Amino acid sequence: MERSRDRGEERQRQRMAQLFKHGKREDCLPYASTVLNALDNCKLSDSNQTVLRKLGVKLVQRLGLTFLKPKVANWRYQRGSRSLAANLLQSSTSVQNPSATSSSDEEEYDIPEEIENVVEQLLVGLKDKDTIVRWSAAKGIGRLTGRLPRDLADDVVGSVLDCFSFQETNNAWHGGCLALAELGRRGLLLPSRLPDAAK
Repeated sequence: MERSRDRGEERQRQRMAQLFKHGKREDCLPYASTVLNALDNCKLSDSNQTVLRKLGVKLVQRLGLTFLKPKVANWRYQRGSRSLAANLLQSSTSVQNPSATSSSDEEEYDIPEEIENVVEQLLVGLKDKDTIVRWSAAKGIGRLTGRLPRDLADDVVGSVLDCFSFQETNNAWHGGCLALAELGRRGLLLPSRLPDAAK
């Protein structure tokens, strides 16, 4: 009886995750807060079912992406050329023309208050006992951070770095490493944060 109920919940979470992945943002947005509140009430992080926790994290990240406008962060780290001479020439040009690298043209828009809840749930997912849940949470952190303004994204990176406290478990350290790798892969771990990440 309990196993069939778990399978029913699993199918329901899977359908919701697919709906928020493939549905149009403007169609899904009016229902996102309701689904997030319902998901909060389920307390999925306390579930013994790995698949349910993974699908919960996946749904949370898709809800977060629904709340935020789809865009590519213009503040991302852009990898240089393979040629040292070209890199040096490019860096000297940006020093002479600092307005070219200015982030003042970053579009300002309101970040929904639900994003704080979404990020918090993804950070909890980074500390999960199962690797597959931690990996899903790390991917969610990366995707979500790429849509945030630079200051808020830096706050998320700071929260990920908090996973490396001596009071945290091995799972939290592993989840933090996965999240840093995902942020670095997406160019969201800026050089200014590298000394903190390397400690």
